[in-house]
Parts: sequence; C-alpha cells; structure tokens
Amino acid sequence: MDPPSATLTLTSIDWIVCIILLSVSIFIGLYLSARMRASTSSSNFFLAGRRLAWPIVGASLFATNIGAEHLVGLSGDTYRYGLSAATVELTTFICLGVACSVLLPCYLKNNVYTIPEFLQLRYNPAARTFFAGLMLVLSIMTKMAFCLFAGALVLNSMIGWDVMKVVMALGILCAVTTIIGGFAAVAYTDSIQTAIMVIGSGLGLVIGLHKAGGWTGLAAAVPQAIHMHKGFDDPNYPFWGVILGAVYGGIFYWGMDQVNVQRLLGAPNLKQARWGAMFATLLKLTPVFFFALPGLICLALYPGREPKTTFVTFLNDILPAGLRYRDGVGGASGCPDLVRVVGDELDFDHRRP
Repeated sequence: MDPPSATLTLTSIDWIVCIILLSVSIFIGLYLSARMRASTSSSNFFLAGRRLAWPIVGASLFATNIGAEHLVGLSGDTYRYGLSAATVELTTFICLGVACSVLLPCYLKNNVYTIPEFLQLRYNPAARTFFAGLMLVLSIMTKMAFCLFAGALVLNSMIGWDVMKVVMALGILCAVTTIIGGFAAVAYTDSIQTAIMVIGSGLGLVIGLHKAGGWTGLAAAVPQAIHMHKGFDDPNYPFWGVILGAVYGGIFYWGMDQVNVQRLLGAPNLKQARWGAMFATLLKLTPVFFFALPGLICLALYPGREPKTTFVTFLNDILPAGLRYRDGVGGASGCPDLVRVVGDELDFDHRRP
C-alpha cells in the first residue's frame, strides 16, 4: 500500500471559504480601525486608543499565541506521544494570573506604551535600549522569521506554492494592513480569526469524534494515549516537569513580551484588562480539545502513519469540504498570525512625540 499523501486536497468550496473569510476579516479590521481614527495619534495607532473592550483583548491575546506550531505540531505530537503533549496549555492561568496581578498594574499606573519604556522609568535609558534591541533581534530571528517561513512551508507542502514567493507576498500583505490600520486593525482581525478558529475547529472535533465512535470509542481505541498526566520518569512529557518549566518561562512570555502585553495595554482600565486576560485563559484551554484531540482521533482511525502527516490526514480523511480552510490553509499558514506579528514588531520601542 502506498503511504498516505502529505498534500492537502482543497475543493472549490474550500477556496471560496478561504477568500471570503480572509477578505471579510481584514476588511472589518480596517473599517473598525478607520472608525476609531487609528492614525490620528500615537495612542490610537499603537494601542487602539486604549478603547479595546475585554472580549477583544482576550480574543486578540489568544490569537497572538496560536499559530502553525499548534495546529500542525500539537496534533502531530499527540499522535506520537499521546494527550500529554498538550500539558503545557494548562499553565496559562498561572502565568497570566501572575502577570495581571503583579506586572500589569505597574504598566497601567505609569501609562506606558511599551515594556522598554517601563524599564526606562524603573531603571534607566540603558535598560530600555538593551531590552528593546534584544527583543527586536529575537523577534525578527524567531517570531517573524518562523511565522513567515513556517506559514509558507505549510502552504508549499499542502498546495505546492513556492516558499520564498509566499514569504514575500504574505509579508507585504501583512505589513500594508498593519501600517494602514494600526494596532486596532490587528486586534479586531485577531478577534474575528479567533471566532472562526473556535467555531471551525470545534465543528472539526465533533465530526472527528463522531467518526471515532465518540469519547468512549476513542478511549477504547487508544487507552495508552488518552491520559494527560505522565510520571516524572516519562522521557517526553512528565506532567510536573512540563508545568514547572513552562511557568518559569511563561511569566516572562505573558507578562513582559511586548507582543502579548500590548493587548492588555489597549484596554481602557485595569478591570477590563484583567477580564480580557481571564477570557484568554479560558480560550487557552481549547487547544487541548481542538488541536490535540484530532491527533488522538487520527491515531485511532489511521494508526501507523508518520506523525508529521497527522494534520493533513485529519483534514483530508476526516473533515468535509468547506472546513479544510479554517483548520488547514487559514490556520496552519499563519496568515492571521503574520498580520499580528508584523504589526507588533513595528511597536517594540515606540517613543512618544
């Protein structure tokens, strides 16, 4: 028997859904940013005028964290190692809770635009310059490079588009969208993509569970992989090792990374920012179900395949036409992520006029 194809099969319905959803989300984001007059002041452009309600803050914060590594990597790791691969998703409430309790009040009290600006107020200009330069280099070499290349690579493996041409096209599209609409366009586009992601991935999970015989059938088919808690001697995902390790780095990620903190700074007050963070924490529980469980479903229905093909297997062999865009091209290519990442890198150390 020939090995399963790693190429995604898209129908005309998928392409129609793809074009409509991308166009509508970008248009609505730009329209709302225009209504907010995003380009009239620094506060409007970089922080959406500090007028983002908590649902927008939370949805944008969630979308900021979700990318190709979740849709492709988490399903593949779950296929290979079991549900324990999603353990790290449980740490958000600790890390974001610490950030909102300790760090966020200091940011809002000082009315800062960026984390480097706060470091200057707390320490000195040298601290600001060093942190801004360090994070800018890291972001260009990791976040921007990873999102652009990974998104293009996924599209190349799925539908054969040239990697470098896709990198250039996505980069130009996202930069133009961000420059025109500012952070408001990014935040509202994030929120729309979050809604599409949750609804589309939720429907995909329901369809997959139905084909696997429901939760009972899935647990019976892969009993060794259904448990998230693994002992300390597990070589891949020891439960408490993952939790403690992720908390250590997660507090910095959620509390000092400008990409994430910018969402919280866009809220009108501390209460709205904290409500948004709690909403994001709730949304962060969904990857366990929406991105990890599809890996177990593929393991139950199609054992013996390469873990790296799990995501495409789920799309091709389980999902119907029309849902493959949201769970496939739209999510794994990271196009919505690129709009967000490019916009955030433009704001690492904004200096007020």
